[in-house]
Amino acid sequence: METGRRGLSTVCEWGVGLAGLVAACLYLPQITRENLFVTLFLLALAIYLEAHPVPMGKVDGSLLIALPIASMVVYSDADAVWLMVVAELVSPFVRRTRRPFSISWFNAGQYALCTVAMAGVFHWVHAGEHPEMYPLLGVLCGCVTFMVVNHGFVHLLAAARGTFEWRDVSITLREDSLHVLVALPFAMLMIGVSPFHPLLGPLTLLPIAILGHMMWMYRRLSVLQRIHAVAAQLTSEFDIERICAEVAQAARSFTYADAVVVYTTAQNGRRLVPRAVAPESERPGFEGEQTASLEHMVWNVIESCFWRYIPDARKDSHAKAAVHDTAFASAVVFPMLTHGQPQGAIVCCSTRPYGFNEFAGLIAVLAAQVAVLLENARLYRNLQEQLSRDGATGLYNYRFFYEALALQVERARRNGTPVSVAVVDVDYFKKFNDTYGHLAGDVVLRSVGQLLAEHAGPDAVVARYGGEEFAIIKPCDPDEMFAVVEKIRHAVSHHVVDFNGYRLQGITVSSGIASFPHHGSSDRDVLLKADSAMYWGAKQRGRNRTAMYSPEFDTRLFVDGLTGLMTYHFVNIRVLELFEAGVQRWGAVCVDVEHLAYVNSTFGFHVGDQVLQETSFVIKECLRQSELACRYGGDEFLVLLPGVTQSEIDSVAERISKAVAAHRFQCLENVVMPLHIKYRARSWDDLTGVGDLFDRVGQLFAELGENVGESLA
Repeated sequence: METGRRGLSTVCEWGVGLAGLVAACLYLPQITRENLFVTLFLLALAIYLEAHPVPMGKVDGSLLIALPIASMVVYSDADAVWLMVVAELVSPFVRRTRRPFSISWFNAGQYALCTVAMAGVFHWVHAGEHPEMYPLLGVLCGCVTFMVVNHGFVHLLAAARGTFEWRDVSITLREDSLHVLVALPFAMLMIGVSPFHPLLGPLTLLPIAILGHMMWMYRRLSVLQRIHAVAAQLTSEFDIERICAEVAQAARSFTYADAVVVYTTAQNGRRLVPRAVAPESERPGFEGEQTASLEHMVWNVIESCFWRYIPDARKDSHAKAAVHDTAFASAVVFPMLTHGQPQGAIVCCSTRPYGFNEFAGLIAVLAAQVAVLLENARLYRNLQEQLSRDGATGLYNYRFFYEALALQVERARRNGTPVSVAVVDVDYFKKFNDTYGHLAGDVVLRSVGQLLAEHAGPDAVVARYGGEEFAIIKPCDPDEMFAVVEKIRHAVSHHVVDFNGYRLQGITVSSGIASFPHHGSSDRDVLLKADSAMYWGAKQRGRNRTAMYSPEFDTRLFVDGLTGLMTYHFVNIRVLELFEAGVQRWGAVCVDVEHLAYVNSTFGFHVGDQVLQETSFVIKECLRQSELACRYGGDEFLVLLPGVTQSEIDSVAERISKAVAAHRFQCLENVVMPLHIKYRARSWDDLTGVGDLFDRVGQLFAELGENVGESLA
């Protein structure tokens, strides 16, 4: 298909050129030979204007049209026709950017035909009963004819190449109309003063060259301003994907490329990744093994540190294979470097040879600025990566885990796909610390964590959940997650850790699994149920096993039926286990909901129950998973935190109080009211046991009941 298009475009180029040159030859006998100096002056001016065009969209424009208009009226149609033909054929030799001769041949022919059509319309309008009344009208009609015929040939060639777009018609017509409006007064001035002196008329056209250069400068500055605006908008952006996507769209808009790909370097520094493609439909053409030659060519340009224009890949031995693989005929490659280090490259491609004008080189400015943005984004990402990692295991920490879980559950909700969570706990971990020391325990945790990351798969998030617990998020259904976790369990049971000459083996893990939306409706809900499955389905049933969440774990003995918090009995069990694990410092927040009796008496007990449910939800949202919260009784709640200081427990208490005060409770359909809590918060490091802890908790609740507690509005 590409070969067919190239053949059709070649026929169009040479056919239009031949037709125009034949028509021009018919006008040869009519050329005036009165003043050689005037002829040479007009030719030089025409060549200069054509050699220094003003880019407008995919084509170039200039103020050249003033010369054939004036020559047609002052001298003859033949002078106007051959002025355009010679200017187009000679200008490539002084043009800033070279182009194939077939394009110059096409332009010479179409300009000749356009000028012939313009002259015909001019004379037809001017040949009325009163010719002296119609010169301006004839010139205007001739100009419109020139533009219509000219753009007809241009878009005919674009259609033959397969690059025609309707939006190009409006862009080029608008820009060309502006050029005609600017050039027309100069042409009319020459027409008006020429009768007074043969040299005076041509001299009036001299300022048009300066004006053309000013327009060229204005266009260049406007493109640069747009480039800087794009870079400025991305200054505070640290998402590499978004930066590349915005740059690809901007580069395509500035250069009118048929496709733009933004490559970034991989972490090894020697591989290119197509990070963004515009339009996205062209992405398959820049991925896969067939693009290896293109990437090799881009690397060569990056190593040269200078951008490179490939005007015709068919005639470039180094780029022929590279651009041919992507079905594009020409390309411009802009390396992105910072301090001599490669960040990637911007590659603009066109389906036609010589598809870019000189303004395309300004993308080098954008590439330089984007290189800095990419370097900053990478530094920011590395910093975020360090902050989100656990120092002991190298896995993600619990903060990152909570954020990732919330994002993945939200994405799963939006896409209607499942996401599963597994909580993995190392069995009898305390014995490693007691027998071999804490350094050995750290080695075991690090080794087990690496094993989890290795077997969980590249699409999983593996984090250290706390202590000897790990957590895994994986976008899959519960059965697939169960198979993955079972594989992990078997791998851990056969794993041997070398530590100071000791071979630590016999390591086992207990795991619990829950999935969204199968088992829970939110990220916290799924996590709590995975934790419940790990404790009641694996730990309490013999350890070294994997348990899927089941509603039987939500028995009233362990979960409060009204609030969904732990029961006081369950908290006692967990505190006892933590005491046995060596946790001696504890903090407690005792909470009492104020005016709940008033809510019950005014709106009914069902509203009071709803208030308790919402309060428990607010409390849960303020806590981490390692913090224990339960309904103590009636309108009272208890929060226990292991290993915290007094300032830390005060901070948690204040956070809960402010969250409850900020919450609005819906009592009736049209009644919303705020509620407050009073609380007591205390930390102890001199506890003698579990009984001593709960005795002191009872004393704090007694103080609340006597209204000696602290109340916050």
